[in-house]
Amino acid sequence: MRLKSSLFFWMSFCVVACGGSQKPAEEPSSDAASSAAKDHADAESSAAEKADKKDVAKADEKKADSKSEAPSTEGPKVTRTPKDIITAPDTYFMFSWAGSDIKEEAEKVCDGEAKDDPKKRAKCLDKEKKKIDFDGMGFKQEKGQWYWLVIRRKGKTLVNLHKLPIEFGKEDDHSIVLKPAGKDEGTARGGAPGETKVEVPNEYQITIKDPKLGKTVYEAKIGLTGG
Repeated sequence: MRLKSSLFFWMSFCVVACGGSQKPAEEPSSDAASSAAKDHADAESSAAEKADKKDVAKADEKKADSKSEAPSTEGPKVTRTPKDIITAPDTYFMFSWAGSDIKEEAEKVCDGEAKDDPKKRAKCLDKEKKKIDFDGMGFKQEKGQWYWLVIRRKGKTLVNLHKLPIEFGKEDDHSIVLKPAGKDEGTARGGAPGETKVEVPNEYQITIKDPKLGKTVYEAKIGLTGG
C-alpha cells in the first residue's frame, strides 16, 4: 500500500514538475503586431495603387482609340478664294433639289395631300419639282465683263434664261457679293435682283438665299456645254 502511494506521488510530481518546467508561449509584443499590421496595410495600398494606375492606363488607351476612330467633322479645306471657285473655267453650278429648302416644303405639302398613298405622293413631288424653271447657274466673262448666268438645259445645249452683267463686291473666306451692273440680256429677261450674297462652304458647292425659294443649293459640274 505504501509502495502504491509512493508511486502515485512520483507520478503526480512528474506531471506537475514536467509541465511546470515548460515556459508558456510568449504572446507577440504590441510593437511586432503594429509592424505586421503596417506591412499588411502598405502591401494593400501598393496593390490598390497599381490597380488604379492600370485602370487609368486602360482608360487613356481606350480614349485614344476612340479619338482615332472617330470620323472627322471637318469638311474639305478651301484653298481657293470664293471668286476663284465660282468663276473656274468650264464650271457650272447645278441646282440641288435634295439640299434646298424647297424640298422640305414640298414634302410637307405632298404628305398632307397624299396621306398614305405612295403613288399620289410621288406624283405630287414631281409636280412640285417642275415649279423650278431653271437647272443651274454659272459665272462667265465676255470682253472683260463678268456675267451671272441662270441656265436651262435643252439636250446638250445650255440656254441662258438670264444673263446679268455683274461686279464682284465684298468677299471673305466663304462668301462673295454679286452686284448688278446692267440689264438682263437672257432669253427670259426680267428685272435685275439687288445685291446677292453667294455662300461658298467648300470648293464644289454654293448656296444662295432666294426670296421665294429660301436656301437654294448648287453643286459644281465641269465640262457642260455653254449656251
